Amino acid sequence: MIKHILLADDLERWGTDLRDLLVTEGYEVSVARSGEQVLADVSDEISLVLLSTTLPGMNGFETFERLRDNPLTCKIPVILVSGLSDVQTRLRTLDMGAEDFIIRPFDDAEILARVDAVLQRRTVGAKPRRRQRRSDARMILLKGLVEQGVDRLAPAIDAASPLGYGYPDAAVAMASAPHIEFDALVELERLSDEGYLHRAFADRVHLCPECHHYNLNFRTLCPFCESAALRQMETLHHFKCGHVAPIGEYRVSSGLECPKCKTAMRVAGADYENVPDQFFCDACESAFGQPIFSVTCFRCGHVASEETVDLADVWSYELTNKARLAAAGGEFAGLTLEGALAAESRPVLDLEDFQAEVRRELERSERYERPFTVALVSLDQYRVFLESSEGRDPVGYFHEVVRTIVAGTRGSDVIGEFRDDAVV
Repeated sequence: MIKHILLADDLERWGTDLRDLLVTEGYEVSVARSGEQVLADVSDEISLVLLSTTLPGMNGFETFERLRDNPLTCKIPVILVSGLSDVQTRLRTLDMGAEDFIIRPFDDAEILARVDAVLQRRTVGAKPRRRQRRSDARMILLKGLVEQGVDRLAPAIDAASPLGYGYPDAAVAMASAPHIEFDALVELERLSDEGYLHRAFADRVHLCPECHHYNLNFRTLCPFCESAALRQMETLHHFKCGHVAPIGEYRVSSGLECPKCKTAMRVAGADYENVPDQFFCDACESAFGQPIFSVTCFRCGHVASEETVDLADVWSYELTNKARLAAAGGEFAGLTLEGALAAESRPVLDLEDFQAEVRRELERSERYERPFTVALVSLDQYRVFLESSEGRDPVGYFHEVVRTIVAGTRGSDVIGEFRDDAVV
């Protein structure tokens, strides 16, 4: 069956090239130029949405939220595409629940591989499994660091990273799991937010305000013609005629002479004065005290003023005792129903996704004779039991409860966390 992809981007050249590439690979492709058009064109025949974050009007993030909140479209996988590569944009994308996040520009092989990977894993339980894979990746990282005796992750220059820095010790720790996608800049921040790493300031870098990449060229320009052909040199001011020029233009065999009025200049402070270094433009032959500054991004070609350039902090990370305990125990937190049920390979959804699933099933219930069932399972006395267990096996008790829940569910059932120690 031919997969139908909805491509949404306002950049006509990029959208046209990508559409042609996907069609060549055998996909059926529809194109939308706005968020509103995406919502109008999307249907259950769409296998995947490639969604730019910079759509006019309703941007890509807002459009994705509308797709996710609609029970008829919430299960259609979405790949968000952006020219922004900063950590916060990537975190926002993953936290919203997008299948993937791709940074422009990219090559043909990359986009085809990402599209194929998303279409291959399109199942009800795919999102929780991806979340579990990210958790697995962080655990592999922590275990690898502990085994290597690495207590501190120091940034090192990395031309391939959007920040210009990478973490080689993290790459070594992840070498045992090459099949797992791991974005060090994103995941290290997550581990820091969760208390597994303590971060300390290491450096600050300038980033393009358009694509958030470090590869910038800072230019000094002539304020009159904006040429970069500037020279800076020692300058003299002749009091008698007011001429200002580089000192080299005043030098003659007998000493100093004004090139304008041909008067000898003998006494500094009486005949002439030294002027703070001036700039001279070879293009328009102007002289001036201060040039203007411009910044050009070598990655996306964006030109900006110095004031609009973004700043990003680069951090070093130190493992905390919490991280060492997690690595030793092989888990990030204590016993939770969600974690234990996920370990049983059940599709576990967070509350927001579960609500979307319920809305979708409500729509379906109008078309089928037999309605679905919602069950609330609560362990309100679980903590009391743990506190009063007195030598009994609370872990065994807990997993017995989990096995009981699993025994009463089908493979197509979904489970969502409702509150602490309870699931829906």
